[in-house]
This record gives sequence, C-alpha cells and structure tokens, in this order.
Amino acid sequence: MLNLLARTTFLGGVIVLAAYHNANFKSTNSARQECVLYRDVQNLTLIGTRFRSDLESTCVCRCELIKIGLWTDALGHLEIPTMQFYNGDPNNLTFLENVRECVSEIPPNLDLCYRAFKYYKCYVSYFGDVNLDLPRFVPSTDLQQQQTVVDCARILQISHQDLRSIAATPLLESTQSKCLLRCFLIRQGFFSDAAGPNRTRLFAQFATVNDERSFRYSFGKCYQRLQDESWDRCSFAARIVTDCLSYTSVALEQITAAIGAVAHAMAIADKVGNFTVGKEFDALLVDTSVGPINRYKLPSALTEHKSPDELLLEQLQKFVYVGDDRNIVRVFVAGQQVK
Repeated sequence: MLNLLARTTFLGGVIVLAAYHNANFKSTNSARQECVLYRDVQNLTLIGTRFRSDLESTCVCRCELIKIGLWTDALGHLEIPTMQFYNGDPNNLTFLENVRECVSEIPPNLDLCYRAFKYYKCYVSYFGDVNLDLPRFVPSTDLQQQQTVVDCARILQISHQDLRSIAATPLLESTQSKCLLRCFLIRQGFFSDAAGPNRTRLFAQFATVNDERSFRYSFGKCYQRLQDESWDRCSFAARIVTDCLSYTSVALEQITAAIGAVAHAMAIADKVGNFTVGKEFDALLVDTSVGPINRYKLPSALTEHKSPDELLLEQLQKFVYVGDDRNIVRVFVAGQQVK
C-alpha cells in the first residue's frame, strides 16, 4: 500500500533527482524512455525518433514534455526553457515568430495529448531537431522549490516560528532571511560562492521575456556592481535576487511563494497531515499491487541506490502516469472517509 498525504507528505517527501544539489537535469530520450515505461507503450521505436500523431505517440509526447519541464496543461508549452533543448536554425531569423504564430493557431479544445503534440510539432518545425541525448536543466516545480525551502530551514536550523516571521516580512529584513535566500540559490543550483551565478539556469527558471542576450547583459551589469560593493555572503546572494533578478524575472515571486507555502504548512502541522485522532487530513490510500500498476515493473536504473523517499516518489509517478481508480482503496477529505 502507498499512503499519499496530499498536504504534508508531498511537501516533505518531494525529492529532486539531481547531480547538483536539487538541480534537475534530463535528456529528452531519458524522459521518453520513462514515459514509454510508465504508459506501458508497446511501440519502442518511439525512442530516438520523431513523434507520430497516433494516440499512443501523442500521450508519450505530452508525458515527455511534462518530465523535462516544458509543458503544463494549464499553460501549454513553456517557451523560455524550451530553447535549450533544440538545435535552432541559425539561418532562420524569424523562427520564434513563426513558432508563436503556429502555436496561436492550435485549437484550444483538443485532447490534452494531441494538444501537447501539436505544440511539439510547432517547435520542431521551426526550431530544428531536438537534442535527444544531451541532459538539460529542468526548471523546478512549485513543490520542488518548497522542498528546497524545507531543506534550507533544516540546514540553517530555522524554527517554524522564525520561518513564519521570514514569510511575513521583507526578505532583506533579517540575517536569517538573507541566508535562507543564499541557501535556496545554492540548493537549486543557481549559485555558488566559487563559480558565482549560473545565468543559463536562472534564465530558464525565472525569465519572463524570451531574450537571453538582454537578460545576461542586464544581469551581468548588476552582478558586477554587487561585486564592487562590500557585502557579506548572505547579503550578497540575497541582493542577486532582489536587485539583479527583479525586472525581467519572477525569481522573487517564486521564492517568496515557496517560503510562504512552507510556513503555512508548518503553521497547520499540528492540525493536519497524519492519522492522529482529532486531526484533519486529505489523503488517498493507494494499492500498487493491483492492476493496472502491477503490470509495470520499474527498471533497475530507476530503483538502484535510491532512498526510501526516492522510491516512494517513483511509486507516486507510476501511479500518476498509469494508475486509475482501481488502485485507489480509500479517499479521505478533511478527515472524513468518502470512499
């Protein structure tokens, strides 16, 4: 049985599989191989080739785009982080305008898999071939950013009460909040004291305007100014967020949202999140030993050298991609069993 607690287990158990702290890197082929496995796809020729328009292919396409951080059903294909995955045509100076026009012509009421496939076709048609085997930075999700805040609060020994105070005040207000920002940048793979900021990842994660050259230029000028000034390490890193990422990015908004979400979760930790008598919770009780999940065995590459939390995440992903109502044994809402 896999017990999924929606409010707290996900927050405390999200693991980012990474080589650089919590930064996540994945190639399109590795994402596709996982999606072929999760969806029990019989046509293995999908790996390493362009997608076709049949249902099986389009749903693997959507799954792949989700796993490399280029698609959400709410927002569609995310333009800015997409650039790093394609070999753009240097002779086609209007390819981005062509992509946007192509995307604008996609009907909004398409099946989700086919809609993702149509976006993919627009990008492939004008951006060029996909870099299939080269791992690229995958922008972190809200939950992954919240997990980084949890990690940093533990590393810095920030109490629940102090974290709530940080969330309620400007981030340059205290040494604790500035050191939390520095830890966040380091854990996310955006910054190190030795190498400085990673502009490529910062652009892919936070930029709001798809102009990397201008982003690098304005960021570089600001960063040089900070280097010329006298700041302690925590203040220096915090200023990168508040000064250098304040105009054409959503860095401050994303980070403060993550801190606020974690602070809120900790504030209600004594009321929700477990099965103690008198506490409320939302939960699913999932059985992974019955169909359709039990037909798919995870390959050793996804299970070797994994911690229990990481294996739990793999089980969760398998349920999300291939599970259905047959795997849901019980449902609890606000502490009441509804199934």
